[in-house]
Amino acid sequence: MREKKKGVVWLCLLLVLIFGGCGGVEPEKKAYPLAVSFDFREGMYEVIYGMADLPVLTGQGKSGEGTGEEESSGGEGTCFRAESLEKIGELYDLSQEYQLDLGHVQAVIFGEQLLLEQNQMEEVLKYLEQNRDLGGQALVFMTGDPKKLMVLNGSGEDSVGKYLNGLYENRETKEREPVTLADLYYEWYNYGTLPGLPEVIVWGEQIRLAQ
Repeated sequence: MREKKKGVVWLCLLLVLIFGGCGGVEPEKKAYPLAVSFDFREGMYEVIYGMADLPVLTGQGKSGEGTGEEESSGGEGTCFRAESLEKIGELYDLSQEYQLDLGHVQAVIFGEQLLLEQNQMEEVLKYLEQNRDLGGQALVFMTGDPKKLMVLNGSGEDSVGKYLNGLYENRETKEREPVTLADLYYEWYNYGTLPGLPEVIVWGEQIRLAQ
């Protein structure tokens, strides 16, 4: 009887391997945001993914170099609006060619309006914490209108996520320590408050941190 059960188990595993494959997705079929912003306006969540330039991220050279085509996983990204974060995920999957991978996110930006809404902010934090790809070391920022910031993604040499990290690291005055997602989770779940977040100010096409 035991041998028969073992045979059934091995048969099931074999079928999974044959028909399911390894279940992985090739890197070139994924979209890699280096920054992601969240806001809440007029009863709707607004999420924008600041995509990385995939060839640059993987060390394969400049975008589109030698391929004869434009790298479509880079750029400023689309603003997804919906009444729930689950719906935003569905909208992304329906409209985008590449599978979303948050494993390279360097900066998470919260809009000023979202920070005023405790229930919605809690939903966003749950969404972030449940995402297995997203680590707790991403830096956290706030800004008045994330759209003005995220539209600049990819307009220079760096993505918004990489630029914000570099901007913070290179500040001449370093009186404030950076805030990570891990810091945010700790204070929110232990004290029900948010730490003071570095504020990003957009002047035309210039990005600065408020003093």
